Amino acid sequence: MKNKFKYLTLFFLLFPFFLFPSKKVFADSISPFINEVSLKENERTRESLTFTNESDLPKEILLRVYGYNLKTEEIDDNVPLLLRVDTDTFLIQPKESKDLPYEIVLPENIKVGTYFNLLVLESISQAKNSTITTSPSISQIVRVDIYPVDSTDNTISSIPADISLEVISKGIPWIKGVEIKYSYSNISNYILQPQGEIQIFNQKQNTEPIYLKINKDENLLYPGDVLSETLKTNTWNIYDLIYERVVLGRFYNGVDRQYQGDQTTIESFKEEIAIVGIVTLFLFIIFRESSKGSGRKMPKDYDEENEEE
Repeated sequence: MKNKFKYLTLFFLLFPFFLFPSKKVFADSISPFINEVSLKENERTRESLTFTNESDLPKEILLRVYGYNLKTEEIDDNVPLLLRVDTDTFLIQPKESKDLPYEIVLPENIKVGTYFNLLVLESISQAKNSTITTSPSISQIVRVDIYPVDSTDNTISSIPADISLEVISKGIPWIKGVEIKYSYSNISNYILQPQGEIQIFNQKQNTEPIYLKINKDENLLYPGDVLSETLKTNTWNIYDLIYERVVLGRFYNGVDRQYQGDQTTIESFKEEIAIVGIVTLFLFIIFRESSKGSGRKMPKDYDEENEEE
């Protein structure tokens, strides 16, 4: 009976598909979805994307360029247009792949930094008022990192970030872990993606450093953004009790290969050990004197007086 019920349910679920067969859907594609380009202020370059027409009909494609805000994922008229495209259309036959060229030309006096443009592939058959979307099948995001003319190997000439390291808690050995807080503030016009690590090690002993990775979520930092994290570790060595440890941060910005460093220290537990030693000695002396007092005999004269009575 249960099997019959299952078959009846399956029949009623599939019946509409046989009665009203769906149309075949074709998903056109482009490659790459994102194009990342690095240029100096006085440079220009030619790029292209590959469009594949997956349908059974020819398509006439027109390229359009828009300023794009990656943070809000919206078209932004305040972002300068850096791409030049052909005003003519491209005819792509069914099942054909074709390279569609465009050029990246930087306006005069543009500030160094990171800019995004959206290259939209619009079919001529599309309605003029159709909504612009960022679907990877019809648009390409172009990221352009612009560097100073005199930069070497496309590196950021100024310091891109303010960094601070702080020991929130030095912990309790083998009970409570160390807590290290770092702050990474983007003071540049670039979109940064902080990478790197924080090392904790003892300079006076040849012990293995502790490595704490930063920004595991790979967050992007837009100009003015701040990333703060508190990292914890409960790994200890006997030498941590008497020697202070060094906390060294190496921070890469994710745009060029340059890094920034910052350093602080974790104090040892010498004072705590001294205090515990003094308190222990003090309690030992008190306990010893108390023990002597409780075991003391009565004076002999006092015993003789008691006997005469």
